[in-house]
Amino acid sequence: MNTPPLANTNTIAYIYDATGAKLQKIVTESGMPKTTDYVGGIVYEDNTRKFLSTEEGRIMLESSPEYQYHLKDHLGNVLNLYNSEHRGADKYLYGHDGTGSNFTGRANL
Repeated sequence: MNTPPLANTNTIAYIYDATGAKLQKIVTESGMPKTTDYVGGIVYEDNTRKFLSTEEGRIMLESSPEYQYHLKDHLGNVLNLYNSEHRGADKYLYGHDGTGSNFTGRANL
């Protein structure tokens, strides 16, 4: 299923297999295509390995491998991302300071 064209000549096209698994995304901006391939949990951007998906997060495969752990809610949405140095991103769990050491509990509503 392809999405409608964006403004100007920019487009996004998706390619799926018969089971509905995403195989490829092609984004064309200003006539320059950028291809993302999805092969068995490994994501390639323009034929360069970017990351490997795992149950707990992903392993970035650019210069040197870096493990990133995803803290998720009950629906599977990523709330926080911790890298190898235990630094959280700028999205924090409700009542959490993002350092992994302080949980303040429920806020007063």
